[in-house]
Amino acid sequence: MRHPGEILRPEVDSFGIASIDERYSEMNDSYNEERYGESVNYARSMIESTCKWVYKALNDEDIDKDRYLSLNKLIKGTLSSLSSELAASEQFPTVFDNVIDIVTEIGNLRNLTSVSHGSAVRSQTITPVEARFVIFAAEDITLTLLDLLFNKTHSLKKNAVHSVIDPKGMTKIREDDSFVTYKLDGNTSLGTGTEFTVFKNCNVINQVIVTLPKWVDASSDQEFMSEHMRDYMEEDAIEKGKKGISGYMYYSAKKDFLYEVQVEDNVIYITNV
Repeated sequence: MRHPGEILRPEVDSFGIASIDERYSEMNDSYNEERYGESVNYARSMIESTCKWVYKALNDEDIDKDRYLSLNKLIKGTLSSLSSELAASEQFPTVFDNVIDIVTEIGNLRNLTSVSHGSAVRSQTITPVEARFVIFAAEDITLTLLDLLFNKTHSLKKNAVHSVIDPKGMTKIREDDSFVTYKLDGNTSLGTGTEFTVFKNCNVINQVIVTLPKWVDASSDQEFMSEHMRDYMEEDAIEKGKKGISGYMYYSAKKDFLYEVQVEDNVIYITNV
């Protein structure tokens, strides 16, 4: 009998987001110190911080600017901004509602604790099992939002512009304070190859340079050029117009990625804009 491969579950703090990491750490510390009410409190706070951080990263504005939003409205607004990364777009509103119900119930459970209301209110003890359930649910929601954000802001296509580089088989040829360039050799006798320039702090590909055989003039055959450059763009990218004599702009609506493509004889430059 064949068993499925292990599903690797990342830790919340592996994303390196300080405002979320702080709540995550406090949530775990509270649980380990048997302060179960506080752990539920921090679980809710972690979800709130995640929603606000993700929404601002996508929209460059605060989701709760000049207004108070309940937790279910926070998560609904955040998930709406990430809906393009979901395959079941017609069914997902139901998933939204189910997730929001879970989050709302986490909030209700937190409101039963003396941590939320002060010592004048009668405390209803939360058991370790209940607290652990809330913590795991909060982690799942947080990880899902952060994974969807990564998918929306990065290409998942291997070694495409906007993707995290896989440098296996490549040679590092240049490095400065901001960028690192790798080269994947092609046919040595024809002088072909591909260079990938990545942001040094995150290894995300900013530019790909494709060198074709010297006898090729890619600018004279757009179909030939397209075959070679599309390996490094999203599948839905379409031409949006020309830029200069030998330049083109391409756009992926699904990812909201804009590319500039420049062609110089046998060399094609594909750059993130």
